[in-house]
Amino acid sequence: MGIVRVSRDNYRMLWASMTMISQIKTYFCRFTVIHVSGSINKCQKAAIQNDKRLILNLCRAELKPGAEYTVGVKEKKFLMDSESSIKALDP
Repeated sequence: MGIVRVSRDNYRMLWASMTMISQIKTYFCRFTVIHVSGSINKCQKAAIQNDKRLILNLCRAELKPGAEYTVGVKEKKFLMDSESSIKALDP
């Protein structure tokens, strides 16, 4: 996950360019824009929400069909670590 800063006039060009990238050197990759905002604070909040959604989806995928999911200590710690590392990006 990364945050890219670009002027308002050029964000669509950057978005289109990043969408076309499929490989960097010998590594295959894919860029997905999850949020566009005018402030770093809003981008950080969106990154935290996206991390939470991804982690919870991964945890649910490990369950057997029909089982109920509850967030455990391990998941809570992972979510808190993720949130603190994203907040550490503050300039």
